[in-house]
Amino acid sequence: MRFETAPPADLAILSRDERQRALGFRFEADRSRFAQSRLFVRYVLCGYLDLDPREVRFIAGPQGKPALAAGNPVSLAFNLSHCRSRAILAVATTGRIGIDAEDPTSFDDLEQLIHSAFAPDQAAAILALPDHDILPSFLRGWTRKEAVLKAIGTGFGIEPRTVRVPFSADGLWRIHVPGDPAILDLIDISHAGVVAALATDSPPAMLRLREFDLDAQP
Repeated sequence: MRFETAPPADLAILSRDERQRALGFRFEADRSRFAQSRLFVRYVLCGYLDLDPREVRFIAGPQGKPALAAGNPVSLAFNLSHCRSRAILAVATTGRIGIDAEDPTSFDDLEQLIHSAFAPDQAAAILALPDHDILPSFLRGWTRKEAVLKAIGTGFGIEPRTVRVPFSADGLWRIHVPGDPAILDLIDISHAGVVAALATDSPPAMLRLREFDLDAQP
């Protein structure tokens, strides 16, 4: 995975909707990171599409997942996740893809989150772990579950406890989501203090990951 600085901060490249969404953030740092992440997506995708970055057109799926609009010269699947000043972009030339990254910090009402996100037996297994293992196990399961739900395009539009994912330290797994015909590859990509996971039904040769620093100056 390449760690890159953000592209030049030319906000004129963004669409009107993207600029309006950026202005909706209360703090300047959040506005800047949102704008930089959208610029980076455009710069990466335009290399696949042979377009100027401002010509890349997006739509939102039924659950809000961004996708390329019809009329772009190439069909791509992509997904973006943020964690502090980092963002990870996954791009696939075929199939579906979802990615999630989280900062391993404490959560309010962690026990309630565990019960709401995991089936009763898995929630009980996590809560039975030694105290220092509960948060890491929860985050591994949470990022993997969210990556799967983002890949199939539902997000949390379906009951997350019905999607069973492992929460062991690392590995590669095959995951089936009830009601979805595909089998997804689920991969732990945690690194450098970030807990992260990728879910896809794209062959590995068709997949690329890019990581970038939203606060770095080009």
